[in-house]
Amino acid sequence: MNSQELEVGLPSDVGGVFAALSTLFTVQADAPHTVTYTYVDTVDWRLHRAGLALRDARRARAGELVLDSIDASRITTPARPHGWPSRADRLPASPVRDRIADAAGMRALLPLAEVEARCIPLRLLDAEQKTRVRIVVEQPRLVRPRKCPLPLRLIISPLRGYDRDADKCVSLLKESLGATFEPGSTAVTAFTAAGRTPADAIRGPIVLSPDDPISRSVAIVLRRWLTVLETNRDGVVADLDPEFLNELRGAIAASRALLDVMGDVLPGDTAPHTADRLAWLSTLTARTQDLDRCVADFSGEGRFALDDLSGLEPLREHVLRSRRSELRRLRTELQSDRMATLLSSWRAALDDVARAEVLGPRTVSVAGARLRRAHGALAAADVADLDALRRRCARMRYVLQSFACLYDADGTDRVLADLGDLQAHLDVVQDVSMQSTEITTTALRLRKADAQSLLAMGALRDRVEAYGREVGRELPRQLDDVRTGPTAALFAALLGDTA
Repeated sequence: MNSQELEVGLPSDVGGVFAALSTLFTVQADAPHTVTYTYVDTVDWRLHRAGLALRDARRARAGELVLDSIDASRITTPARPHGWPSRADRLPASPVRDRIADAAGMRALLPLAEVEARCIPLRLLDAEQKTRVRIVVEQPRLVRPRKCPLPLRLIISPLRGYDRDADKCVSLLKESLGATFEPGSTAVTAFTAAGRTPADAIRGPIVLSPDDPISRSVAIVLRRWLTVLETNRDGVVADLDPEFLNELRGAIAASRALLDVMGDVLPGDTAPHTADRLAWLSTLTARTQDLDRCVADFSGEGRFALDDLSGLEPLREHVLRSRRSELRRLRTELQSDRMATLLSSWRAALDDVARAEVLGPRTVSVAGARLRRAHGALAAADVADLDALRRRCARMRYVLQSFACLYDADGTDRVLADLGDLQAHLDVVQDVSMQSTEITTTALRLRKADAQSLLAMGALRDRVEAYGREVGRELPRQLDDVRTGPTAALFAALLGDTA
């Protein structure tokens, strides 16, 4: 039998464990020691959602990464002291890194809870004073981000040939102390004590009342997007991973789309005033996001296999330098008084609208009318005008996502998925144009680059443009589906129209 682990809920103490075990064995306690556990996950709980729990365990100078799985399996690997946050691909090569790489992706692993445990080793002896079972009683307490006691943790390990004795211990502890075991529960306990319940990070749907005044509903939706923006700002400033900027820019785009389509239902100059500020923020963040994509794609971590191209290092170095420079500027602005004023005044204005006792058109009727208008604008877009097509697609998608709770969930998800696919293809075409220009501009600047590097950059540009043409061939079909095809019919059914 392998080691088993149990958790004894609060309040609990070592004396109760000692007393319970003493009914079956002679209990010998050895010298205690201290272990520090740093529990990590991504900001959107990708490991937890994949049934994994990762902790960095430190005792004196020794350390290991411990990965528990929901199937009760465990992988450990020795590890040197490692600074958190970190991306999975920056961890030393090991079976633990291999297991978490797909789940975490490019997202940073963050230290979400730090626990210090006083560990008391116990030896359970038979009548001949021979050790049959070893138990480590851990007295853990959360030390960061706040301090509080945690339930006792018991690790029961039989010596060879004494599995039955270990089973007796487990049964006894469960019966006398109410001890329990659930794979990954210690991580969830630590996260919850730290005020970071995993389920809370998976954003649920926006809940609106169809009969509420539309101004209140719009304010509620905009507050949600503002919260997303605020939540991701620190991750952008700390440069934890590119997804923080993607999430932040998505919140900006969603807010701008909603203001564009429904801003007139808000009082006074609330909408135009904020729209101008959000336009500034969108422009401010765009270049860094472009360079993030260049860094990934030009390094072979993105959409293009580059193993057969040598000589791209000057291009990569130039893009990284540009990104560092742009990030410095972005950090300064995101931490500026101008940014603080934007966020505080925007939230105050939305709070005022959400609390106001006003009369007005019902949310469901206005949302339906504006969504029909947004679909009509997308259907009328010229496929040759990719910028306009991209803006109209994003506008319809974000507005439908904002008011999804008013409509059939399955149908809404399918329409949003189709709009998301169309927008993703349009984003690729835009990226290709940007990256082709970036490669050409860099090649012209690097006049002293050797011939091999210039040839490699030319080959990469050809590959990027060919990829864009391949993706672009799908656009007419996707647009037809949204205009008049199955997606259009499904959208009409959602709103109660006849297709």
